[in-house]
Amino acid sequence: MGDSKPISKSDLRSLFGSLLGGSSSTSTTNAAPANELSSGEDYRKSNQTLVIRNCQLKSELTKVKKEMDSLRSENDSLRDRLGQFELATEDERIEMIVAQRVENRVKQIRCMVDRSVKFLQKTSDDLSGVFGDVEEQQENNTTNPPRRKSSQSLARKPTLSKVDETPVHVPRQSAPPPPLSSLPP
Repeated sequence: MGDSKPISKSDLRSLFGSLLGGSSSTSTTNAAPANELSSGEDYRKSNQTLVIRNCQLKSELTKVKKEMDSLRSENDSLRDRLGQFELATEDERIEMIVAQRVENRVKQIRCMVDRSVKFLQKTSDDLSGVFGDVEEQQENNTTNPPRRKSSQSLARKPTLSKVDETPVHVPRQSAPPPPLSSLPP
């Protein structure tokens, strides 16, 4: 532990395996002079990879700790509730169950109301923008009303020329057709 000897690439590979990219240790011995420059690059890349992995693990650890704390607090509240439930009489137990169910329903309703209010506010804002545009357009129309060019007054009925029609004359047959019963089979 006291020696300040740097960690070799093979030691890093053996510790971290696939985190380090590159060739195997046999190819590094064949091209040692060319790899001296690239070994620094490899160390830098492996260091960056390790730093990224370290940050990921820290954030994951933080999330797990938060979840663990919330589960502990939930566990404590359930223990307290169980203790109260065991000490209560049957009528008190029923009241506790009903109170818990009512509380859960109130939470659900409150959530629905909050969502509905947000939706209505958004819709109101959208509609006020639309109606604001319509009001501006109406104000512009009242200051400069469009003039209609009409040859006829709308109060009068249009005058149309009269067309004489006669019914179509269809000649009648002299004798009515024979009844179906008189026809030969």
